[in-house]
This record gives sequence, structure tokens and C-alpha cells, in this order.
Amino acid sequence: DILSAIAIEQMKKLDRFIKIRRHIWNYYNQHLKSIKHIKLPPLIPRHIKSSYYLYWIQVQTESQQLSLARHLLKNGIYTTFRYYPLHLIKYYQSRQKLPNCEKITQTTLNLPLHQNLSISDLKRIVTTIKDWSKKQSSN
Repeated sequence: DILSAIAIEQMKKLDRFIKIRRHIWNYYNQHLKSIKHIKLPPLIPRHIKSSYYLYWIQVQTESQQLSLARHLLKNGIYTTFRYYPLHLIKYYQSRQKLPNCEKITQTTLNLPLHQNLSISDLKRIVTTIKDWSKKQSSN
């Protein structure tokens, strides 16, 4: 069927896509490491093969998360809040308290990470985050 044909063709590109995504991941690591107010993901050990699916950053508070997300959006940069904790979904009616999970949800943003990002896109994303961080320092 058509979906299988598309998947087969995409699989042929997978190694190239992962190589590009790894380059983006490394770019973020190199250019974001000195920015105050954010925490980066841990380095991926050499013996681990990653798909580089997500690149997240963390801030200290939920208000900083919202502030940074708004600043990125205002500058045409899409970011996501993933993943919402399952124990907080009303359907499950959980009374469980998972404070670390909840804190991570309130302080983490995912930056754009896909094989169509250009170097100019990456520079703009990093510059926008640096601009936000400077504003945080002056507050």
C-alpha cells in the first residue's frame, strides 16, 4: 500500500537524517552551553546510538518556561511542551503525586530539531534564546 511505499523510501534516508539531526544537536550543545538560565540535556555516551528525536532545555520556573516559549514564538520559532504527565490526565483519576515529573513538565521546552533546519535557522534560534536570557539577567 501507499504508506508502506512511503515508509520504505523514508527508511533509505534515515542514516542521512540522523546525521543531520546529530549535527543540529551538537550545534545546540556548543552554542547554548554558556547561556545562563537554561539547563541542557546530558551528553549522549559514545556507545549509545541516538535518533536525536528531541532537544530539550530546562529553565528554573514555570513562568520562565512560558516567558521563553512566548519569546521564541514572537520571533517565529516553534517550540513544544512535551510530554504531559499521564497521572495528571483527568481520565485516569490518579491521586498519585509525582513532583519531579510535574516540575519537569513545568520547566522543559523542546527546541526545533529536524533535518530541514538550516545553519541560519539554528543561529536565529540560539540568538533568540540568548536575547531572552539577557532580559532575564536584567530583571
